Formats: sequence, structure tokens, C-alpha cells
Amino acid sequence: YDTTRLTKTGQRIDVSLTVSPILGRQGEPIGASSIARDVTDRKRLEAESKKLNEELERRVEQRTAELAEANRRLEGLVASKTDFVASVSHELRTPLTSVIGFAELLMDSSAEFDRAQRLDLLAAIADQGYELANIVEDLLVAARSEIGDLNVSKVSVNLRAQTAQVMESMRNEEARAVALSGEAQFVIADPQRVRQVLRNLVTNAIRYGGAHIAVSVDEPVDG
Repeated sequence: YDTTRLTKTGQRIDVSLTVSPILGRQGEPIGASSIARDVTDRKRLEAESKKLNEELERRVEQRTAELAEANRRLEGLVASKTDFVASVSHELRTPLTSVIGFAELLMDSSAEFDRAQRLDLLAAIADQGYELANIVEDLLVAARSEIGDLNVSKVSVNLRAQTAQVMESMRNEEARAVALSGEAQFVIADPQRVRQVLRNLVTNAIRYGGAHIAVSVDEPVDG
């Protein structure tokens, strides 16, 4: 059996003690002998091995949990990507259908339209082409942002001037009918990103905000 003993120097060591009986001539026990072996090193190695195994098990459990979480995130990302692709496909299909439809109409029946009608059709094609360009730009910005390759400058930006520029560049009649009010307000931002945000806000307002849309550029209120 294993036990501990004190050496002459007072050091406590682990020993394996073997006790054997001493038998007389008739086989009767007349005493006992004991052999003590120093197993301190063995015990230390066993303790270290147990500790390493426990640490390995802990790391395996931790890594398994991390992999499970990564798998859940990946599944969520795949689902999100699928929804994103479906949404983008829908967003692209609408202006593409209009561009193709108007272009085919001009090709097949150009002679039936007067100059003003042809210009209206061309303007409609240009409007839908502008919408497509905006969608593609949004996709490129999202892709660059995801890979950390989106450059953002920090300069003084006149919000009213940027808003007016965005509304002037939007070719549809609904955008031209949006009322813009307010004075010049300056912020530190990236002009291109500001225009992108403003364009999306105005576009969504036109689509879902009803018949009367107004944009007001006001000084922020503290608190």
C-alpha cells in the first residue's frame, strides 16, 4: 500500500510499503518484513499527468463549445446570405424588367411614338438605370465593408447641400416633388457615404411614406 514517511532530514516522501510475513520452520508466522520504496517521483508524474489530462479535457470541451457556436453562427450567416440574395434579386429584377421593357418597346414600335414620347421612354430607362446603379453601389459598399476594405474620409460636410445634390440627381418625378427646407448644417463625415445614406432615406420615404414627403435639415437639439 502507499503511504508517506519522513526522512531523516524531515522531508516527507511518498513510499510504497510491502509487508511480508516471516515464517518459522513449521510455517508458523514468527515475524514480518517490510520493504519501503520511494515513489515520490512516480506520484509526482502521476499528478502531473492527471493535471495535464484534466487541462486537455477542459480545452477539448472549450474548443467543442467554440466550434458549436461557430457552426451556429455559420448557419445563421448562410441563412442571412440566402435572404440577402433573395432580397437583392427582387430589388434588381424590378428596374431590370423596366429597362428591358421600355427598350424593347422603343425598338419594336419606335415609329409609332412622336419625339416627346420617345424622350419620355428614354427618361424612364435612364431613371431605372440610375436605380440599378444605386443598388450596385450599395452592394459594393456592403461587400467592401464586410472585408474591411471600405475607405471612409472625415471632412466637413454641408448636410443641406448634400441633400440638395442627392435630390437633384434623382431623376424621377416623385423625388423632384420632395420639399427641402432648413439651413446649412455642417458635420464631420464622408461625403460619399452621406449621399448614399440620404439617397436611401429619400428613396424609402418616396416608396413607403405616402403622397407628401418633406426633408428638413435642422440643427440637432441637445439632450
